[in-house]
Amino acid sequence: MKLIRELFPWKTPEEFVEDAETVCHRVGMIQPPPLPEHVLDLLVEVEEWREYVVMPLDAIRGTVHPDYAGKPWFWLLQHGKRMPHNLAMLVRNPGYYFSSEKKLPTMSYLSMGDGYFVYGDGNHRTCIAKFLRALLPERSPELWEEWRGVIEGVEVYIRKADPAVIQAFYRLGGPEGRVMVTKKRIGRKDDRGYRMDIFELRFGVLKGKKMISGLTKEEFVEVVQDSKRREKGLLKKLRSLFSSSLKKESKC
Repeated sequence: MKLIRELFPWKTPEEFVEDAETVCHRVGMIQPPPLPEHVLDLLVEVEEWREYVVMPLDAIRGTVHPDYAGKPWFWLLQHGKRMPHNLAMLVRNPGYYFSSEKKLPTMSYLSMGDGYFVYGDGNHRTCIAKFLRALLPERSPELWEEWRGVIEGVEVYIRKADPAVIQAFYRLGGPEGRVMVTKKRIGRKDDRGYRMDIFELRFGVLKGKKMISGLTKEEFVEVVQDSKRREKGLLKKLRSLFSSSLKKESKC
């Protein structure tokens, strides 16, 4: 294969940005993660860390960075604080993005089960990589055949929370609601380039002026579902009474 520099089609940062604008609609928006990080910190039950991962760029949805989430990726390409430096490095050393070596500075991603989000360093380089993925199939098919839109040597955090617990938590008002959460680590596995922590959650629920505490996650979900059923039953009864009242008035 030819050297990457020979196959790389851009000679200046300006050329790359100009080409990137033609595909910015395909690259789309920088999405925020589905849960705020402070809520995830409360409800996470399993957390894994993997030091070396091959990341498909199509799996990267967005970032946890509040300054960038919700904006177009092309906005970051144009306005990112460190983007001029990163674009200059792109044309000077394009092989960085195609290398299998661990990325330094570290590029980190977070997964909550559906896609990945930049988690710490790597927002600017991820943005550049996503535009490379969109442009290379047409601009340099030979380089694309060798690369296929992945970035290697990144680290990943996988944090898992139970959807039923999340739903119940928000049902009671979320972080500012009637729920108290305590978390204790009950297991850990360490290996080279890998770590997993397992947590046990306990819940307290405020019912009237009384706090019901020490609930397992199953008990917590059941308490919330029972409260929801009671609310539905009360609403159904009120509707029935209202309907009966209207019928009596119509007879008069």
